[in-house]
Amino acid sequence: MLPDTFVTFTPDRQDPSWRGDWDPMTRLKEPTPFQDLPQSVFIWYYFQVRVTFRVGGVDLSQSMDGVPVSILDFVLMLQAAKAMLLRDGSAEIGLSDRGDQWWFARHDELVSVRIRGPLAEAWVEGSCLAEEFEQLVDICLADALRLMFWEQPALRQNTYLQTLARRPSGS
Repeated sequence: MLPDTFVTFTPDRQDPSWRGDWDPMTRLKEPTPFQDLPQSVFIWYYFQVRVTFRVGGVDLSQSMDGVPVSILDFVLMLQAAKAMLLRDGSAEIGLSDRGDQWWFARHDELVSVRIRGPLAEAWVEGSCLAEEFEQLVDICLADALRLMFWEQPALRQNTYLQTLARRPSGS
């Protein structure tokens, strides 16, 4: 049985970065070794996934149903929200490639996550313990990198991804 708060990633198999013969050079102006691929490759172009995001049993992934999202864009959005919650108690943030906004708020020991539902008709909101949310965010980053490294082992040498992998919990 799945917990009430979780994230799963399903690679979009139409995205060539999930295949062994992936050549990131098709989007870059000059040849770049895997270790030097820039952040933009991972945020904008590749490693697209379908995300299931549930908080307190509420499905908050409707805004991502139609179009896959970059796995790191989603994870870094959650990382930023976590940092803002710890600092300010609230966050309004969105994914890089779409206009929707996510609202995160911390009230005592609970974190609420809210987004407009399909067709912006109503709000969809879920909440969970703050500790549970913080752990989920840390696990998401580790899971995203593990999945990317599994599919593209050469990325283990990428400078940007190594920086993310070394990021301490809570940052």
